[in-house]
Amino acid sequence: MRRLALLSLLGLAAALVAPTAAAGPANRCAEQFPDSPWETSAAAGPVMVHGSGLTQPVTDRFADDFEELVVLLQEDMGGLEGTAVCLFEDTLPLDGADYGWPPSLQMRAIAFGEEKLVVLSAWLIGVVPDAGHHGLLHVAQWQAANGPYPEPFGDDVKGWYRNRLGGTVEATHSFFVRLSIGEPFPEIPWTAGQSADPMVWNAELGYGGGGDFANFAVSEVGSSVLTDPYSADLVALDEQWRTQLSDEAGNEAGGTKGWIVGLIAISGLLLVTVVMIVLNRYTRKRIERELREAVRRDRLARRAEAEEALVRPSAVSVAGGGGHSRVGGGVPRRTVDGDDRNRPPTGSGGRSGDDSVAPPGKSGDDPFRHPGFDGDD
Repeated sequence: MRRLALLSLLGLAAALVAPTAAAGPANRCAEQFPDSPWETSAAAGPVMVHGSGLTQPVTDRFADDFEELVVLLQEDMGGLEGTAVCLFEDTLPLDGADYGWPPSLQMRAIAFGEEKLVVLSAWLIGVVPDAGHHGLLHVAQWQAANGPYPEPFGDDVKGWYRNRLGGTVEATHSFFVRLSIGEPFPEIPWTAGQSADPMVWNAELGYGGGGDFANFAVSEVGSSVLTDPYSADLVALDEQWRTQLSDEAGNEAGGTKGWIVGLIAISGLLLVTVVMIVLNRYTRKRIERELREAVRRDRLARRAEAEEALVRPSAVSVAGGGGHSRVGGGVPRRTVDGDDRNRPPTGSGGRSGDDSVAPPGKSGDDPFRHPGFDGDD
């Protein structure tokens, strides 16, 4: 009988505790935003995702997007137990000015590292997964460091997780190797600043740094560099990382200036090529001009020969040095042409006496003069 009563009490206690435990995570968003309805929820590992104004399939989809990162963070850093992601359909019920956000921009993403709370707007569905990743990374790093974590190292850690999710770790490393060709990659002050909480950002711009240094640091000293970054010798790790990049790039020890000589050689080759092109163009133009001039001269010569062949020589020569017969010069010497140009037509009998010029003193028009005209003389 006692055993039955004990089992009954345990069953009642479990029935009372189960709803409370189930409702516990949901209360995180409800406690923070009591005036907003929270119709849907889904789990992403130890993280609860709650939707206000979202359907259950949409909330489930976002929870699936967050779960892969949550698993990675729990393995490397932990600290996400009890974390909640609050998704609003559109506008966040927060005043951005209270968190230093410009009043001209709508605040759509904010993460509270100390309270383990990520608040997002689903206004642009395409940016929600990356925004959730960014917020969860901030919470995990804040919890692992028990407060502010160093920057820009923290941003590089976020980039490393982004590369792991996207499968671009090796491609990113190859990119940094190419950047190191010729000269070692410059030193980076990984602990120059500190993170702030809460973290507000523009969810449309992506997140994270290069991520290659964080990948190298974890491979060298393990995940302790993530949970306790200030205790790690990031300066020494940075030196080793840059040396490795330079070695993989095939540089000489201490760097090389060979790329400058190569650049000068290439520039000289380009200059010679341009000069040769200009000279060839000038020579071709000069040859074309000479050919055109030769053709023109040949045409003129041929035209002159044709005109000279069409002109016939004169048949009249003048005696006495070519003087005119009426200017006291010589007398014209007539020659006979076949067409009788210099004499009366053949068979005409020549000039008759009647055709001769009238003698001096007698007008040649006497037959037409008045009879009385001669008396007047």
